[in-house]
Amino acid sequence: MMNVKMRSKVSILLLAVLSFAFIAGPASASVNMCDFTGWNIYHLTAGRTIYSGDVIISSDSEMMTVQYITTDGWVFTAAHLEIQDSLADVPQTKNGGPVIGKFTFSSTPSQPQNEITFRIPLSLLPENDGTLIVVAHAVVTKNGVSQTAWGIDSCEARALRSDFPGKNWASYVQYRLY
Repeated sequence: MMNVKMRSKVSILLLAVLSFAFIAGPASASVNMCDFTGWNIYHLTAGRTIYSGDVIISSDSEMMTVQYITTDGWVFTAAHLEIQDSLADVPQTKNGGPVIGKFTFSSTPSQPQNEITFRIPLSLLPENDGTLIVVAHAVVTKNGVSQTAWGIDSCEARALRSDFPGKNWASYVQYRLY
């Protein structure tokens, strides 16, 4: 779980990077804020358009960590995670929608949580070329209303389109290991 000190460090790092990009202006257009090798932060989007938190993915030479964190009064009642080498390896229906019940990793806490973390040894990940498909799904609740939520690549504003084939709004991200 990410403690307050760690959240502060991540926030300070992001603020520093954003400040540099703002001060440097257009001449630094080659800096891609969403292309950090080793860790990425994605929006957790509920009900297609509601920002309900973040999914933070990080890795080192031994472990991959996927942390779900809610914000603004949202809490988790479930989280599901699939990590594969290709989209074709993600469990899907005939129409191309992901089948979260068949995801490799899941958590259903006995009480609603603000944070759920999966720590996965790299040795348990599928054989890959250093880039993985990560599908982060959660069930979030606020004021008694539950919503399904997906980890959305906030840098490419995918909140309004489906990355999976078929009629759904499920999304995935590509993640480069450390």
